[in-house]
This record gives sequence, structure tokens and C-alpha cells, in this order.
Amino acid sequence: MDGFWRVHRTGSREAAGRSPAVRAVLATSTWTCVGWHLGMLDLLRTRDEHTLLAGLGPDVLADAFASSGPTAHGGVDEGVRRLLVAPQRPVCVALLDQRVVAGLGTIWMAESLFAERLWPWTPVGVLDARRVRGLLLTASRLVGASVTVARRAGLGAVERRVHGRHRGPCVRCGTPIALGSTRGQDVRPDQGALERVVYWCPRCQAPGA
Repeated sequence: MDGFWRVHRTGSREAAGRSPAVRAVLATSTWTCVGWHLGMLDLLRTRDEHTLLAGLGPDVLADAFASSGPTAHGGVDEGVRRLLVAPQRPVCVALLDQRVVAGLGTIWMAESLFAERLWPWTPVGVLDARRVRGLLLTASRLVGASVTVARRAGLGAVERRVHGRHRGPCVRCGTPIALGSTRGQDVRPDQGALERVVYWCPRCQAPGA
């Protein structure tokens, strides 16, 4: 979920994408899209889009995500329904499943759970629909705010309260931030694999908090 795209006029200096941070350049005769700091990129033909997109959950950055009610298909209520389908699943794993909601990676999974004071490995079934709805709305708000800040001041200006701060003091209570993986709080991430890391505060996000 890293990186961002910039759209420039084809032929302009910016469209050249001459930087080590540029990972991809996609162009037509009119416009050029330059991908910066991309962690992963899949290319496919337009006719094959459904193979990747058909099963995606509601987009947390969509304008209508916070809408509710029977006419808000694809909004937060649909995300709540999808997340609660597997009650034994740890909430940190559920948030990373793009079939539940689309747009969350390890950064905003961790930041959202910290904001809501939730232990990352809480089974989904322990949470009621109201708590899940609040969590998803918090995630949407945090991701949206990060986009605004990054556009204005760059990625380095985006505040991270737990992610990437292993052993640093919690901004709320001072407890050292802990590091685990989606496999468990005591399972250190395997750096040789595509491991999903989890940062959390052992005090603010204690089990049952």
C-alpha cells in the first residue's frame, strides 16, 4: 500500500520520471502517470480487470464510504457485514483482506487499531457491529488525512503513531511499541518473506481493552 502516482502532460519535464524513487511510468500520447515509491504493481489488460477487482470490498477512500442505509451499497455498512462474516479471524488480518475493505495495508491497519485501542489479534466475533463500524470509519479518516498531508508536504510529513516505531515510546502512555506479525503477537516477522508486520502498544491495546 506504499507509494503514489502523479499525472503529467506527456513530454513535460515531470513526465520523464528521472528519479531512483520512480518505479513505473505509464503513458498515452496526452498524459503520463509516474509511480513513486511503489511496493508492488500488477499490470493486466482492461478486459481482465474483473479478475482482480470483482471481489474487492468497499474503497475506504471513496466519497460515499461513510454513507449508510440500504442505498449505500459499497459503503461502510457493507464493510462491516463482510468483516463480521469470519468471527474467529483476528481483526488485524481481516482489515488487510481487500475483499473486506479495499485500501488498507499494514500501516493504516496498525494506526487504526491504535486509534481505537484495539488489541490487533482480537477475534472479530468479540466486536459488535457498532465497534466495527467505528473502526472502519477511523481507518477511512486516517487514510484520507494521510493523502491530504502527503500531497501538501510529502510522504515524510505523514504522522505514524505506532507503525515503524518498534521500541519507541507510545505517544499516549510511554510504553515501548511492540512488533509482531499477523500470525501472533509473539511471532516476529520473517524478513525473508512477504510477512505482514503488526505494531501496537501493549498497554493501550491490551487484550480485552
